[in-house]
Amino acid sequence: MTKARLRKKRIWKKNIVKFATWNILSWSGRNHEIITELHNFKIDFCAISETKKKGKGTVSIDDYILAYSGKQKEERARAGVRLLIHKKYMNNIENIEYTSERIIQVTLKFPQEKWCLLSLYAPDISKPKEQREEFYEALQNVTDQIPKGAILIMMGDMNARVGNMPVPGVKNALMKAK
Repeated sequence: MTKARLRKKRIWKKNIVKFATWNILSWSGRNHEIITELHNFKIDFCAISETKKKGKGTVSIDDYILAYSGKQKEERARAGVRLLIHKKYMNNIENIEYTSERIIQVTLKFPQEKWCLLSLYAPDISKPKEQREEFYEALQNVTDQIPKGAILIMMGDMNARVGNMPVPGVKNALMKAK
């Protein structure tokens, strides 16, 4: 390989940004485990869903900034979203919007572009139709507010399903449990 190609390859490798998403079922007592995994895989941004934590805000954990949004303090803990951002991007954070316990948005500004990161946790099909529709209306309102030309990155647990018929060759864990 020529020196020019090696130099180009090294420059390209330095500009890799790693995103992840993780449904953790509960945040309680899992800080160390989560941060260790993010370090092991060199993750820059991680959307975490189903944290079951109350309140909203931003804290620093190890090499990450954690933005979180959950239910109000007086309500039963459920849902909950978080977005972990590596500290090397701390100066790029322009805005954090806590829409609900299912949607949080972090806007990052770079010299040439703007990124809008959404951490999402959609209600599944077992939830009431009104709750599902409310989530998608809120998501539509959030995406409508994103500036033209900004890069939209949506991450999280969207609880997607395609129909209700079994597909040959695709195993379903729920079907096995019955």
